[in-house]
Amino acid sequence: MGWLREKYTRAYFLHEDEKGNRVPFGADGVKDWAEGRIYRRAQRLLDRLDFDGAVVLDIGFGRGEAIRYALRHGASRVIGVDFAQAAVDITRQTLREFPADRYELVCADVLDYLGSGRGERVFRHILMLDSIEHIPRNEVEKILPLLAQQLEPGGTLVICTPFYEKDDDVLAAGGKRSTRDESDDIEETRGMHINRYTKKSLSQQVCRHGFVRWLRRIFLKPLPGLPLWLYRGPGREWLLRKCGYRVRPPA
Repeated sequence: MGWLREKYTRAYFLHEDEKGNRVPFGADGVKDWAEGRIYRRAQRLLDRLDFDGAVVLDIGFGRGEAIRYALRHGASRVIGVDFAQAAVDITRQTLREFPADRYELVCADVLDYLGSGRGERVFRHILMLDSIEHIPRNEVEKILPLLAQQLEPGGTLVICTPFYEKDDDVLAAGGKRSTRDESDDIEETRGMHINRYTKKSLSQQVCRHGFVRWLRRIFLKPLPGLPLWLYRGPGREWLLRKCGYRVRPPA
Protein backbone atom coordinates (compact mmCIF):
# COMPACT_ATOMS: atom_id res chain seq x y z
CA MET A 1 0.00 0.00 0.00
CA GLY A 2 1.10 3.61 -0.48
CA TRP A 3 2.84 3.09 -3.83
CA LEU A 4 5.37 5.95 -4.35
CA ARG A 5 3.57 8.06 -1.75
CA GLU A 6 6.54 10.45 -1.55
CA LYS A 7 5.91 11.67 -5.11
CA TYR A 8 2.44 13.08 -4.33
CA THR A 9 3.60 16.54 -3.37
CA ARG A 10 2.12 20.01 -3.60
CA ALA A 11 4.27 20.52 -6.70
CA TYR A 12 2.74 17.42 -8.30
CA PHE A 13 -0.84 18.57 -7.69
CA LEU A 14 -0.37 22.28 -8.52
CA HIS A 15 2.43 22.22 -11.13
CA GLU A 16 4.47 24.72 -9.14
CA ASP A 17 7.18 24.61 -6.50
CA GLU A 18 7.08 26.25 -3.07
CA LYS A 19 8.27 29.55 -4.57
CA GLY A 20 5.48 29.56 -7.15
CA ASN A 21 7.71 28.62 -10.07
CA ARG A 22 6.09 26.36 -12.67
CA VAL A 23 7.37 22.78 -12.87
CA PRO A 24 7.09 20.59 -16.01
CA PHE A 25 5.15 17.73 -14.39
CA GLY A 26 2.04 17.00 -12.39
CA ALA A 27 -1.57 15.89 -12.36
CA ASP A 28 -3.80 16.95 -15.25
CA GLY A 29 -6.51 19.59 -14.93
CA VAL A 30 -4.85 22.20 -12.74
CA LYS A 31 -6.08 25.12 -14.91
CA ASP A 32 -9.68 23.88 -14.67
CA TRP A 33 -9.29 23.49 -10.91
CA ALA A 34 -7.95 27.03 -10.50
CA GLU A 35 -10.91 28.38 -12.47
CA GLY A 36 -13.45 26.52 -10.31
CA ARG A 37 -14.18 23.71 -12.77
CA ILE A 38 -13.31 20.06 -13.19
CA TYR A 39 -11.48 18.79 -16.24
CA ARG A 40 -13.78 17.84 -19.10
CA ARG A 41 -13.06 14.10 -19.18
CA ALA A 42 -14.24 13.73 -15.60
CA GLN A 43 -17.13 16.16 -15.96
CA ARG A 44 -18.65 14.13 -18.80
CA LEU A 45 -18.85 11.18 -16.40
CA LEU A 46 -20.09 13.09 -13.36
CA ASP A 47 -22.77 14.78 -15.47
CA ARG A 48 -24.35 11.33 -15.89
CA LEU A 49 -24.99 10.95 -12.13
CA ASP A 50 -27.80 12.28 -9.96
CA PHE A 51 -26.11 13.70 -6.86
CA ASP A 52 -29.21 15.14 -5.21
CA GLY A 53 -29.13 14.05 -1.56
CA ALA A 54 -26.37 11.50 -2.22
CA VAL A 55 -23.64 10.30 0.11
CA VAL A 56 -20.50 9.97 -2.01
CA LEU A 57 -17.04 8.42 -1.58
CA ASP A 58 -14.15 9.90 -3.58
CA ILE A 59 -10.99 7.74 -3.63
CA GLY A 60 -7.76 9.60 -4.45
CA PHE A 61 -9.42 13.02 -4.50
CA GLY A 62 -6.28 15.00 -5.36
CA ARG A 63 -7.16 18.72 -5.47
CA GLY A 64 -10.81 18.07 -4.58
CA GLU A 65 -12.50 19.06 -7.85
CA ALA A 66 -14.87 16.08 -7.82
CA ILE A 67 -15.85 16.69 -4.19
CA ARG A 68 -16.61 20.31 -5.08
CA TYR A 69 -18.63 19.21 -8.12
CA ALA A 70 -20.69 16.71 -6.08
CA LEU A 71 -21.46 19.24 -3.34
CA ARG A 72 -22.44 21.90 -5.86
CA HIS A 73 -24.80 19.40 -7.50
CA GLY A 74 -26.66 18.52 -4.32
CA ALA A 75 -24.70 15.77 -2.57
CA SER A 76 -25.61 15.74 1.12
CA ARG A 77 -22.16 14.54 2.19
CA VAL A 78 -18.90 13.53 0.53
CA ILE A 79 -16.09 11.49 2.09
CA GLY A 80 -12.71 11.89 0.41
CA VAL A 81 -9.84 9.47 1.00
CA ASP A 82 -6.31 10.22 -0.22
CA PHE A 83 -2.97 9.09 1.19
CA ALA A 84 -1.24 12.41 0.38
CA GLN A 85 -1.28 15.13 3.04
CA ALA A 86 -0.69 17.67 0.27
CA ALA A 87 -4.02 16.63 -1.29
CA VAL A 88 -5.82 17.19 2.00
CA ASP A 89 -4.27 20.63 2.47
CA ILE A 90 -5.11 21.76 -1.08
CA THR A 91 -8.64 20.38 -0.94
CA ARG A 92 -9.44 22.24 2.26
CA GLN A 93 -8.91 25.41 0.23
CA THR A 94 -10.88 24.04 -2.73
CA LEU A 95 -13.90 23.45 -0.46
CA ARG A 96 -13.82 26.68 1.52
CA GLU A 97 -17.26 27.70 0.14
CA PHE A 98 -18.94 24.72 1.88
CA PRO A 99 -19.75 24.13 5.55
CA ALA A 100 -17.41 21.59 7.12
CA ASP A 101 -20.22 19.20 8.08
CA ARG A 102 -20.93 18.42 4.40
CA TYR A 103 -17.62 16.71 3.76
CA GLU A 104 -14.82 14.78 5.44
CA LEU A 105 -11.23 14.51 4.21
CA VAL A 106 -9.35 11.41 5.34
CA CYS A 107 -5.58 11.13 4.91
CA ALA A 108 -5.15 7.37 4.71
CA ASP A 109 -4.51 4.50 2.38
CA VAL A 110 -7.85 3.46 0.93
CA LEU A 111 -7.49 -0.19 1.96
CA ASP A 112 -6.82 0.86 5.54
CA TYR A 113 -9.85 3.16 5.47
CA LEU A 114 -12.23 0.62 3.94
CA GLY A 115 -11.19 -2.02 6.44
CA SER A 116 -11.29 0.27 9.45
CA GLY A 117 -15.06 0.45 10.01
CA ARG A 118 -14.89 4.27 10.17
CA GLY A 119 -17.61 6.59 8.90
CA GLU A 120 -20.41 5.92 6.44
CA ARG A 121 -20.79 2.39 5.17
CA VAL A 122 -23.29 2.92 2.35
CA PHE A 123 -22.68 5.23 -0.62
CA ARG A 124 -24.77 6.07 -3.66
CA HIS A 125 -21.76 6.96 -5.81
CA ILE A 126 -18.11 5.94 -5.48
CA LEU A 127 -15.59 7.89 -7.55
CA MET A 128 -12.12 6.83 -8.66
CA LEU A 129 -11.05 9.64 -10.98
CA ASP A 130 -7.55 9.18 -12.38
CA SER A 131 -6.56 7.14 -9.35
CA ILE A 132 -6.87 3.45 -10.26
CA GLU A 133 -3.84 3.62 -12.57
CA HIS A 134 -1.81 4.69 -9.52
CA ILE A 135 -2.81 1.65 -7.43
CA PRO A 136 -1.10 -1.74 -7.87
CA ARG A 137 -3.58 -4.17 -9.37
CA ASN A 138 -3.27 -6.71 -6.58
CA GLU A 139 -4.53 -3.96 -4.25
CA VAL A 140 -7.34 -3.05 -6.66
CA GLU A 141 -8.41 -6.68 -6.44
CA LYS A 142 -8.83 -6.23 -2.68
CA ILE A 143 -10.50 -2.81 -2.97
CA LEU A 144 -13.26 -3.73 -5.44
CA PRO A 145 -15.14 -6.26 -3.27
CA LEU A 146 -15.07 -3.78 -0.39
CA LEU A 147 -16.56 -1.12 -2.64
CA ALA A 148 -19.25 -3.54 -3.78
CA GLN A 149 -20.20 -4.10 -0.14
CA GLN A 150 -20.39 -0.39 0.64
CA LEU A 151 -22.23 0.75 -2.48
CA GLU A 152 -26.01 0.78 -2.23
CA PRO A 153 -27.99 -1.35 -4.71
CA GLY A 154 -28.49 0.77 -7.80
CA GLY A 155 -25.39 2.81 -6.96
CA THR A 156 -22.57 3.69 -9.34
CA LEU A 157 -18.82 3.18 -9.41
CA VAL A 158 -17.09 5.69 -11.69
CA ILE A 159 -13.53 4.88 -12.81
CA CYS A 160 -11.95 7.58 -14.94
CA THR A 161 -8.69 6.20 -16.29
CA PRO A 162 -6.86 6.28 -19.64
CA PHE A 163 -7.28 3.23 -21.82
CA TYR A 164 -4.30 1.63 -23.55
CA GLU A 165 -4.01 -0.74 -26.48
CA LYS A 166 -2.34 -3.32 -24.26
CA ASP A 167 -3.14 -4.28 -20.68
CA ASP A 168 -0.18 -3.63 -18.36
CA ASP A 169 0.01 -4.86 -14.76
CA VAL A 170 3.54 -3.66 -14.06
CA LEU A 171 4.12 -5.47 -10.77
CA ALA A 172 2.86 -8.78 -12.15
CA ALA A 173 5.33 -8.35 -15.01
CA GLY A 174 8.21 -8.06 -12.56
CA GLY A 175 8.52 -4.30 -12.98
CA LYS A 176 8.88 -4.45 -16.76
CA ARG A 177 6.63 -2.00 -18.61
CA SER A 178 4.97 -3.01 -21.85
CA THR A 179 3.31 0.40 -22.29
CA ARG A 180 4.53 3.92 -21.61
CA ASP A 181 3.13 7.42 -21.45
CA GLU A 182 4.62 10.88 -20.97
CA SER A 183 4.64 10.45 -17.18
CA ASP A 184 7.51 7.98 -17.59
CA ASP A 185 9.69 10.61 -19.28
CA ILE A 186 10.08 12.73 -16.12
CA GLU A 187 11.80 11.50 -12.97
CA GLU A 188 9.27 13.14 -10.63
CA THR A 189 6.38 11.10 -12.11
CA ARG A 190 8.19 8.01 -13.40
CA GLY A 191 6.57 4.84 -12.10
CA MET A 192 3.43 6.49 -10.75
CA HIS A 193 1.23 4.83 -13.39
CA ILE A 194 1.67 1.28 -12.16
CA ASN A 195 -1.53 -0.16 -13.61
CA ARG A 196 -2.74 0.38 -17.18
CA TYR A 197 -5.98 -1.01 -18.58
CA THR A 198 -7.62 -1.70 -21.88
CA LYS A 199 -11.39 -1.18 -22.07
CA LYS A 200 -11.84 -4.93 -21.86
CA SER A 201 -9.46 -5.63 -18.98
CA LEU A 202 -10.95 -2.90 -16.77
CA SER A 203 -14.46 -4.17 -17.38
CA GLN A 204 -13.43 -7.76 -16.69
CA GLN A 205 -11.78 -6.95 -13.38
CA VAL A 206 -14.60 -4.73 -12.09
CA CYS A 207 -17.42 -7.02 -13.18
CA ARG A 208 -15.86 -10.01 -11.43
CA HIS A 209 -16.87 -8.33 -8.18
CA GLY A 210 -20.59 -8.02 -8.74
CA PHE A 211 -20.81 -4.88 -10.88
CA VAL A 212 -22.29 -4.54 -14.34
CA ARG A 213 -20.90 -2.14 -16.92
CA TRP A 214 -23.24 0.61 -18.06
CA LEU A 215 -20.81 2.93 -19.85
CA ARG A 216 -17.10 2.39 -20.51
CA ARG A 217 -16.12 4.02 -17.23
CA ILE A 218 -19.35 3.78 -15.21
CA PHE A 219 -20.36 0.56 -13.46
CA LEU A 220 -23.61 -0.18 -11.61
CA LYS A 221 -24.37 -2.31 -8.60
CA PRO A 222 -27.36 -4.31 -9.88
CA LEU A 223 -30.77 -4.05 -8.36
CA PRO A 224 -32.27 -7.48 -7.61
CA GLY A 225 -34.33 -9.16 -10.32
CA LEU A 226 -33.43 -6.93 -13.27
CA PRO A 227 -32.29 -8.58 -16.54
CA LEU A 228 -28.86 -7.86 -17.97
CA TRP A 229 -30.28 -6.52 -21.25
CA LEU A 230 -31.51 -3.51 -19.31
CA TYR A 231 -27.97 -2.13 -19.14
CA ARG A 232 -27.05 -2.60 -22.79
CA GLY A 233 -27.16 0.09 -25.39
CA PRO A 234 -27.39 3.90 -25.34
CA GLY A 235 -30.43 5.94 -24.44
CA ARG A 236 -31.65 3.74 -21.58
CA GLU A 237 -31.32 6.33 -18.84
CA TRP A 238 -35.11 6.78 -18.59
CA LEU A 239 -35.57 3.05 -18.07
CA LEU A 240 -32.73 2.79 -15.56
CA ARG A 241 -34.14 5.73 -13.60
CA LYS A 242 -37.60 4.18 -13.61
CA CYS A 243 -36.09 1.02 -12.13
CA GLY A 244 -34.35 2.96 -9.35
CA TYR A 245 -30.89 3.88 -10.66
CA ARG A 246 -29.76 7.48 -10.00
CA VAL A 247 -28.30 8.26 -13.41
CA ARG A 248 -28.91 11.02 -15.92
CA PRO A 249 -28.98 11.33 -19.73
CA PRO A 250 -26.08 13.10 -21.44
CA ALA A 251 -26.19 16.89 -21.29
